[in-house]
Amino acid sequence: MSAPGRSRASTGLCRSQKHSASCASAQSIPRRLYFNNLVDDIWAHKRQADRLAAEEHDANSRPTKNFKPSKKARSSFAFQVVVRMNEKARFSNANSKADIAPLYSLRTYKAIPDFPRTVSEIDELSLASLEDILYHLGTAIPRGRSSKRWELLAEIGWWGLRSIPSRT
Repeated sequence: MSAPGRSRASTGLCRSQKHSASCASAQSIPRRLYFNNLVDDIWAHKRQADRLAAEEHDANSRPTKNFKPSKKARSSFAFQVVVRMNEKARFSNANSKADIAPLYSLRTYKAIPDFPRTVSEIDELSLASLEDILYHLGTAIPRGRSSKRWELLAEIGWWGLRSIPSRT
């Protein structure tokens, strides 16, 4: 049984019943946010599973439409900041032997999700992941897995490879 002056909805932090009712409604907000995040995670997992299933079904996938930012987007301050941050990351990747500095998306202005941490992880990326990363970087997506891998290495700025195939 609850103490006098406290309702059952209260967690014991509120002294009056009038205040505890508003406190109880405020405590339900984080639960709703947690539930929404959980649902979003479930849907993201389902989308990734669907993407992997589609990739297995169609090993020779066609290139997706390339992303090209509009003139207005290219002139925005956020776009310019992301371009400068990617230039810094490419420079640090050129001088690095092991770890890769992550690049930022020209679409969302955030870090690219599931970006590989090392050069060896690029070999383990699925075809859909390679296409997704190239799409976020706004580059042309070539046909073939090895061409996509070479394009990603060139975009990352990793200079450990001396011979990048020509684009003829």
